[in-house]
Amino acid sequence: MRTARVALLFALLSTQALFMACDKNSSSDSSSEKKEEAAAEHPIWGDLDLAKRLDALQGTWTLKLPAMGLVNYEGARAMMEEMTLQVEGDSATFTAAQGEVVKGKLRVTSPCSLEFAKDGDEGQLRFDFAASGSDLYLGLGGAGTKLGDGFITCENNAFVVYDGETCKYYEASFGPKEGFEPAIEVNCSFAGDTFRYQVPSFMDKTKLNEETLVRSGEVLLSEQLRDDHKLTKK
Repeated sequence: MRTARVALLFALLSTQALFMACDKNSSSDSSSEKKEEAAAEHPIWGDLDLAKRLDALQGTWTLKLPAMGLVNYEGARAMMEEMTLQVEGDSATFTAAQGEVVKGKLRVTSPCSLEFAKDGDEGQLRFDFAASGSDLYLGLGGAGTKLGDGFITCENNAFVVYDGETCKYYEASFGPKEGFEPAIEVNCSFAGDTFRYQVPSFMDKTKLNEETLVRSGEVLLSEQLRDDHKLTKK
């Protein structure tokens, strides 16, 4: 994400001039790099290295996922079925319960979600993703993770950021001015390890729905993600 600088002063005629120019340019380059770094920071999670979060997924795992959307099939399938996931770098291979093999690429899209793009397909499948120590969760249901002094939850195209005192809701905007809509403050609270917070209704943005996640170490988990989608290392 950060652009490497290339020295531009090789055409100077004297060694003395070269050293003087390099010394001056060093300060200029440092200032420019800082500006570029600041510009590259995400407006919500700053300079958090999302790609590095894939490190925790390296290896082979068993997990439960719905076959729908991931596997092409006919007839009935179980709502959830045990699969094998092998990850090497950003390459992933899912092997479904009936032996179907699906290959593609993983891309971490937020602190608590990732996308899987099947080879040969244009679309992506979105999964909630949470990692707390050696405990990993990948699937559906909702998740959040530690961010600064608080937490961030990952909704569909939106995020709720809890800074330790208040919560703000950020919704992605689309079209010629992609980015985020102005943040709105929403109610939220912890009761023990239970985190309750509000998000605007998908059908009516003037109405607020209450969501619930449970804290487990460094992450927030829905009951579905916690109970159905924990990964086991093979």
